[in-house]
Amino acid sequence: MSALFDVYNVKEEERYDYWHELIFRYFCRVESQQLSDKFIDASLIWNQLGCLGLSEIRCEAVRYERSSGALQSAPNEDFLVSLMLEGEANMSQAGRHTRQKPGDIVFYDSARGFVYEFTKAYHAIVLRIPRRSLLSRFPGAENLTAVAMSSEADMGALVRSMMLSAASVDVPKDSSAASRVGASIVDVLSAALETQMAGLDVMDDRHASLLQRAKNYIRANIDDPDLNVEAVANAVAVSPRTLNRLFASEGTPVMRWLWKERLEQSRSILSEGRATQVTEVALNLGFKSVSHFSRTFKDTYGVTPNMILRARSH
Repeated sequence: MSALFDVYNVKEEERYDYWHELIFRYFCRVESQQLSDKFIDASLIWNQLGCLGLSEIRCEAVRYERSSGALQSAPNEDFLVSLMLEGEANMSQAGRHTRQKPGDIVFYDSARGFVYEFTKAYHAIVLRIPRRSLLSRFPGAENLTAVAMSSEADMGALVRSMMLSAASVDVPKDSSAASRVGASIVDVLSAALETQMAGLDVMDDRHASLLQRAKNYIRANIDDPDLNVEAVANAVAVSPRTLNRLFASEGTPVMRWLWKERLEQSRSILSEGRATQVTEVALNLGFKSVSHFSRTFKDTYGVTPNMILRARSH
């Protein structure tokens, strides 16, 4: 049987606190921040399908954070899966970030910190799955948190259909039918996540290849003082935005990687005695100004290029 909770019969000044406690009771402890001027509309319909918890949520814009303090004070091992029906959200976990639009499915882990920010009023269906139940079917699930799955994809569409159907039926929570429905949903979800992982592995290989090609092009053209993001992107046949994302995956913007490579090559040339003049090194590595090269070199390595040359001459 379903349980319905809403804020309509709660005093307006107490509604947000009441909602915060519902989220803790049925999902996990989080720190939350109201993003709308007034907290007027919020409701939760909860159903238990065997080991699986299923809820339908309508709520104002809000930000949830599972902080280190919340992890320590209220440990939780469940996985959560959110299907967005209306609204938009940003999810961050384990160094990954995704934007969730209507129709997108996002998977996240209550055993680790996360930030889930709903930027406008939203309507969503959320599954709560015991950790062991999912990992016994798909051990790699932990690597797919904060990755959006589109319900337009075949497996995503199947997960979406099952979640919508399960939310629309009222099955006695202690019945064998409820347990079978819950187990079936976890089976389909684990298959969808496994398919998603396979697709990401292929994409990772392609991204790694593109990134290496871009780095090779930069090294081959490092003497060009006008080398920029657009030129490198054109050389490897991707957009500048895609190129920036590729380098961002390693934590270094394109141009910063370029300047770092120039400096590292210049230090190697000077240290190995392959040049006798600082000007020669600077110009051959794409620096337009020798004085700028010298200042940047000293800021990075603590010594000037001339100091390295003099040290080798003695």
